[in-house]
Amino acid sequence: MSDSDTKPKRRSLSRWFWGGFFSVLLVGLVVTLFAAIRGGGTWLQEQLGDSELPPVWTKAIRVTLAPGESVYLDAAALARTRAEVLAVLGRRRGEAEKQLTHAIDQGLERIFAETDKQVPVFADWYFSLTGEYMRLFNAAFGDLAAFLAERLDELVFVPADTAQGIDDLSSHLGEASVAQVADTISDVRGLLVDLVRQSGLPEAQIRVTGEWDLSAQLTTHLQPYVALTPEDIARQGVAASAGAVAAAATAKKLGSAAVATAAAKLAAKPSVGAASVLAAKLGLKSAAKAGGTLGATGTGAAAGAVLCAGTVAGAPLSPACALVGGAVSGLTAWLLVDKAVIEADEYLNRDEFEVGLREALAEQRSALRNELETRYVGGAGAVLERLGEDFETQLAPRPIEPKKDFVPAQSASGL
Repeated sequence: MSDSDTKPKRRSLSRWFWGGFFSVLLVGLVVTLFAAIRGGGTWLQEQLGDSELPPVWTKAIRVTLAPGESVYLDAAALARTRAEVLAVLGRRRGEAEKQLTHAIDQGLERIFAETDKQVPVFADWYFSLTGEYMRLFNAAFGDLAAFLAERLDELVFVPADTAQGIDDLSSHLGEASVAQVADTISDVRGLLVDLVRQSGLPEAQIRVTGEWDLSAQLTTHLQPYVALTPEDIARQGVAASAGAVAAAATAKKLGSAAVATAAAKLAAKPSVGAASVLAAKLGLKSAAKAGGTLGATGTGAAAGAVLCAGTVAGAPLSPACALVGGAVSGLTAWLLVDKAVIEADEYLNRDEFEVGLREALAEQRSALRNELETRYVGGAGAVLERLGEDFETQLAPRPIEPKKDFVPAQSASGL
C-alpha cells in the first residue's frame, strides 16, 4: 500500500476522534448547565417558602376597591395608610367640634338677646305695689320661688320665645352633628380608597400574601354610622359624660331650668314693704310708717262722721261712717307710704336688680351651653372616636398562604 492510501485513513480517524471528543464535551456542558439551573430553581423555591422574599419580590395584599377593580398594596404600606387615615379622622373630629361649638354660641347669643330685652318688663312688675303684695302673700302662704319662676317665665321667657328657641337650636345641632359625622365618613372612605389606589404595585413585582375586600368591609363597617340620628348622637354624648351632666328629656326642660335658677336668686332678695330693710335705708322706719297710718285713720274717721251728720240718716249712722271713713283713709295712706317706699327702692336699686337678674340668666346660659355641648359636640366627638377605634380593629385584610412551587408567571399574577 502506498503512502498516498494511508494518509486519507489517518485523517478520517483523526476527524472521528476529535468530533467525538467535542461532542462528549458539549453534552457534558449542557447537562452541567441544566443541573445548575434546576438546582438553583429548587433552592430558590425553598428560600421563598421559608424565609423573606428577595429584594426583587414584594409581599402584597390584593385589595378590592369596587366590584371588578382590584389593586395590589405593599403589605408594609398598610400601616402608613392606616396612620394617615386616622390622622385625617382626628383632624375632622376637631373641626366638627369647633363648628358645633360655634353654632351653640351663636344660637345662645340670639336666644338670650331676646330674654335680655324682657328684663326691664320684669323689673317694672317687681317694683310695683302689685308685685310687692303678691310676693309678700306667696312668701307667707305659698312657695315664693315657684311663684317667681312662673312670673319670670310669663314676663321674660314666653315673650322672648325662649323655650322654642332652645328647641330649634337643639334640633339644628342634632342635624348638624349628624351631617358632620356623615361628611367625615364620606371623606375617610374616599381618602382610604384613593390612598390604596395611588399606592398600587405592578403585578410583575409582587407576591400576594393577603386579600382585602375593602369595598365590602367599608360598607358593612360604616353602615351603622351612616344610619345615626340626632337622638343617637345626643344619647352618645350623655353616655360619654358618665353621668356628670344631668340629662334633660327635652329642650323645654332646659328652659324651665333657667327659670328656676333665676327665680331662686330673686327669691333670696329682700322684699320691699312695711318692714323692709330697704325702707330703713331711706329713714322710713316701720314705726314711723305705722304711726303715720294710724294718724291718717283718725283723721279719716272724723271726716266720715261729719259727712254722715249732714244727711237725713246721718246721726244714727255716724259711728259706721266714721269707721268706714277711717278704714278707707288708713288704707289709702298705707298704700301711699308703700308706693313711696317702693319707688324710692326702685330709684336706688333697680339698676343693681336688673344686673343681678341678667347675671342669673347668664349663669343659666352657661349651664345650658354645657348641656348642649355635652349632648351634641361630645356626642359627635364620641362617635368619631369610636369610628377610629373600629377602623383599626374591623378593617383588616385576610392573610393567605402563597403557593410553594416557584413559577414566576404564577407568582406575578398571584395565582
